[in-house]
Amino acid sequence: MAEPSAESPVFISYSRRDYYFAESLALHLLKDGVPAWLDVKDLNPGVFWERDLFGALDNACCVVIIASADSMKSPNVRQEMERAISQKKRIIIARFRGAKLPDELCQCEVV
Repeated sequence: MAEPSAESPVFISYSRRDYYFAESLALHLLKDGVPAWLDVKDLNPGVFWERDLFGALDNACCVVIIASADSMKSPNVRQEMERAISQKKRIIIARFRGAKLPDELCQCEVV
């Protein structure tokens, strides 16, 4: 995998119920020099958010999915996961609160 750059950040997919964990992860990545894209940090008010969100996912070097019981039930996380899989993105699973992973994610890296 190429090193992340400002043009290709890590995309963080998460459930709103896991927001504080997602925010903390993004801040730690940024502190360590890894560009991280998080919707609440990087989407501008008043824009077509879905277009910009999918554009960020499409341009990401990899996708970190925060896997929790809530995120594994989220239609938005599912949509982002399916898009990342279809694009053959590198997917890293950040297990949170012991979530059970769907079969599609069982071969991904887990931290």
